[in-house]
Amino acid sequence: MKRLLHDSPWAIRDVRLAGSAQAVTFLAGEVVVVALLLHAYAAGWGSRGTALLLVTAALPVAVGSVLAGPLVDRFSSRLLATGAAAWQALVCAAAAAAAASGAPGWLLVAALLLVQVGQAVAGPTWAALLPELVAREQLARTVGAVHSLVMLLGMAGPLAAGGAVAVGGVPAALGAAAVGYSAVAVFAALTRATRGGAGAPAEPVHVLDGLRFVRGEPVVRTFVVGFVAFVLAVEVVGVVLVLLVRGELGGSELDYGVVGSVMAVGLVVGTLLAGGLGAGRRLVRAAVVGALGMSLALVAGGLAPTVLLLGAAMLLLGVANGLVNVSAQTTMALRVPAERRGRVLGSVSGALRTASVLGLVAGGALGTVLGPRELVVGAGVGGLLVTAWLWRALWWRSDLEPTAPTGPATRPAGAEAELAA
Repeated sequence: MKRLLHDSPWAIRDVRLAGSAQAVTFLAGEVVVVALLLHAYAAGWGSRGTALLLVTAALPVAVGSVLAGPLVDRFSSRLLATGAAAWQALVCAAAAAAAASGAPGWLLVAALLLVQVGQAVAGPTWAALLPELVAREQLARTVGAVHSLVMLLGMAGPLAAGGAVAVGGVPAALGAAAVGYSAVAVFAALTRATRGGAGAPAEPVHVLDGLRFVRGEPVVRTFVVGFVAFVLAVEVVGVVLVLLVRGELGGSELDYGVVGSVMAVGLVVGTLLAGGLGAGRRLVRAAVVGALGMSLALVAGGLAPTVLLLGAAMLLLGVANGLVNVSAQTTMALRVPAERRGRVLGSVSGALRTASVLGLVAGGALGTVLGPRELVVGAGVGGLLVTAWLWRALWWRSDLEPTAPTGPATRPAGAEAELAA
């Protein structure tokens, strides 16, 4: 047991801090969004108001992550992560006070926008730092462990937001989010490892450097294109899933909730499975296998005659999705030079969030023309075509071993990574 704990990524102090920071950030963000969605429903904003909130939550990250990339590679990660979390805490605290005094709805929408501006900086900052905290062969396990924690806390987000709103209204939920972001600021300030700052390269940086690298690196480019395609598919399915469960299959509200929860559980399982794959060819091929699993799960889910079989398909979808997430993120991190990681991962994050927004819009538009079964099966068939392309582009490549080194980030003198006692 002691050996297992020693080998675990959580034995490293900075991994514990970075993982906890990312998980609490995700939880606080979920609380903010769900609380404002509940407010929009109670205020009678209708579907347009709901769509406005969802776009407001996504747009700053889609655009801002690309713009934040040069900052992440130039300035201290500790400074950026602490500042972003403190900014988010301040905005949430101010929004809670405004909501308690009966502020107009547009002010709450503006607060959500400002919170997500902070997330546009925080996301690439943590993503670029994580590969610096562990050795190359440990990165997949570390990414899987952190993603699992993020998903587990994320599943509590809607429950926490609903409970806070039920007890103290939107101000209570926003206040709870402010406390969460404040904790993240503390975690970030306590992290000893850092990148950027005094150790940043002297070369000039440009906001488009990340996109240029993606375009010129064939493995990373292939992953990004394939990842974007699957994000589109999953978002389309998310829009029509309630119609499939409640309308086509005659399921209850509880059935819909269970199906969504089963997929989330599958995501956790998939991320943990991917963590044991190491690096290089096995990790890349695992992503292709995960893409195949996602596609088959979508086809099976669209054809499922009962809620039970749909739930089984969504479980498989979650497991495969977790496998793809960890494998793709780890592979990209290992192939990007450390000094460009912020710009590249920021660009990738922006592309994925843009795909998420487009998927929501496409799901809503196509849902008025096609039935939910047709949309889900169509997403699966499209996924099979993308998987075939990924297999052809990646499976037999001879250069799949990582090219970018990972290792300890810049630390203060005498402050090496500590293992748990």
